[in-house]
Amino acid sequence: VPAGILMDSTPDTANQHRIRLGGQNLPRAVSHQLHHRAFRRAIRNFRYFFPMGSSARDSLVDVYGVPRDRCFVTLAPQDTARWQPSERPLGHSPFRLLFVTNDFQRKRGSLLLECYSRFLAETCKLTIVSNDRAVGDIVLPQGTTWLRGKSKEELLEVYQQSDLFVFPTRQDYMPQVVAEALSTGLPVMTTPVGDIPDLVRHRENGWLMPEHAAAEEWAVAIQTLLDNPDKLAMLRKNAREFAERTLTLERFQQGFRSGIETLLADTSRH
Repeated sequence: VPAGILMDSTPDTANQHRIRLGGQNLPRAVSHQLHHRAFRRAIRNFRYFFPMGSSARDSLVDVYGVPRDRCFVTLAPQDTARWQPSERPLGHSPFRLLFVTNDFQRKRGSLLLECYSRFLAETCKLTIVSNDRAVGDIVLPQGTTWLRGKSKEELLEVYQQSDLFVFPTRQDYMPQVVAEALSTGLPVMTTPVGDIPDLVRHRENGWLMPEHAAAEEWAVAIQTLLDNPDKLAMLRKNAREFAERTLTLERFQQGFRSGIETLLADTSRH
């Protein structure tokens, strides 16, 4: 039966992340080769591929020999009819920062806490949404709110009540939380790792920080936006427009439809 497969990474992209983070050793190298070879064999059973981001697509093409015209990039689709911006005015006080993750350390929550406690606590409020139990072991600075066990609807309200989504991640592929933020018109300040540049365009709908930027550099960038409401308003507008253009369920469905129609055309010719 002709089949397609949806993925946010490949064994190759996962291994490249581990190498970049200094996590490669002999057992992991052997493990990668086993997954790499098994994946190479398995994808022979698929006719079409739906990588969520450009790095997964490029890996399929360059490493695994998949024809580029059989790859349809999906990004991270959102129900933009429900996930919409609120009418929250700009220029109010305090400025609200939001961080959403269930992997606090890998997404560098500790860097964000340092940035906030040292430089921003007097002018901002920070909300952390996470079910990661590690957060409970941390003494959170004053002005920080930790939310757990939130439903999708409750989470939507948290996004809508925030001013800037801060996501200093060290390793990611196609993070759903970034797409959620953009859908609610929330500008994103993050790092250009994985497929995040497919979602966040520097100074257009968000802000891309150098991967190894220090806490003080993050604080300066955040303060710059706090001091420039017109710039923030432009980022907010562009974030929502980007979501309406590229992250809708309709676009996602059209990508699948294109793959299926192409598959059926190829099948009929053979």
